[in-house]
Amino acid sequence: MTMTPFRRHVALAVDGGGIKGLIVAQALERLEKELGGKPLIDHPQIQVLAGTSTGAIITAGLAVGMHAREIAEMYVTIGKELFKPLLPPYFPRPLQQLYRVLLSISRTSVYSAEGLINVYKRLVGEKTLGELHEELRRRRGPDKALIVTTVDVKNRRTKFLKSYDPKDGDWKLYEAVLASSAAPTYLPVYKRIEGLTDVRYYADGGIGNYNNPGYVAAREAVHWKHAKPGDVTVLSFGVGWLAPVNFEATFGRPSEWRAIDWAKNGVALLIGDAARGQSLNVIEGYVSLGMDFRRFQIGLLKDIPIDSSDPANLAELRRLGDELGERLIKNQHALEDAQYDPEGLLIMLDRYRDSLKRVEESEYSVHTN
Repeated sequence: MTMTPFRRHVALAVDGGGIKGLIVAQALERLEKELGGKPLIDHPQIQVLAGTSTGAIITAGLAVGMHAREIAEMYVTIGKELFKPLLPPYFPRPLQQLYRVLLSISRTSVYSAEGLINVYKRLVGEKTLGELHEELRRRRGPDKALIVTTVDVKNRRTKFLKSYDPKDGDWKLYEAVLASSAAPTYLPVYKRIEGLTDVRYYADGGIGNYNNPGYVAAREAVHWKHAKPGDVTVLSFGVGWLAPVNFEATFGRPSEWRAIDWAKNGVALLIGDAARGQSLNVIEGYVSLGMDFRRFQIGLLKDIPIDSSDPANLAELRRLGDELGERLIKNQHALEDAQYDPEGLLIMLDRYRDSLKRVEESEYSVHTN
């Protein structure tokens, strides 16, 4: 089976998820080969890149012309050099988690940002978003854009950093990636002085509503590109999804969670629900108008921590990436078949539409009686 051709404008979006971004980088390597082997940013139809957290790392790398293979290797470097085990691997998982919690209590973050800054600088250099915009115009064409999400902590809102927006032009690209991936408790918030005295603090974009930036990519393609929805393909990539039975096997029964368990696991519930919500927003807002939306997500048998450096886990992420890459080429995505929809988007959509139908029928009954 050959890949269904793209529409005139292609937007690519990548979710957050730490080291699990290796899945997407590996899958994109397969896409790159399918499209001829050049960096994806050189493909004329790929015009919008949107990323959150680990997705910001991937899309920033693509924006500066990196091959997907290079980005995948960079994830292995992050795993080995930065996310070194806090305790030897023979310590059981519960004890490892307890030690992490104790570190979180005694420190502002488990890891320092210094090593990550060095990796990001090697990845994208010292260029600003404004310089990236000019480079994209000069070398890749006038209609390419990178958007990354971060959260402005003091103002409690998501900030969208856009390569084409002059207001964001003085942000270093590595700063934007660092701000987008500053996962609470894992990495320190990113502090930035704006203007003369305004101190802002930025945290991982995933703690807002846009850990899945699929809707951001779709909206940019339509409103910034002024494209008709029917002329747009959105490739939206998740970084793995635990089925309910595997979630409970990993985290235990919610009825038995203690306060500390809710503190650790509650964020995952919010982020997961918000991620599905953004896909539903694309379906309701744009697919209904003809947009080609391809949501690629893969089921996980077990949870892989976002800071894992275990060689076995890294090998499993690569394997999952190869599988996701094959699905990408074979058009096996959420809207095509329920077996490729581990998030249950189609089920949620059907329930939502059924509830709307019941409301409409109820209102009709009231008005006619």
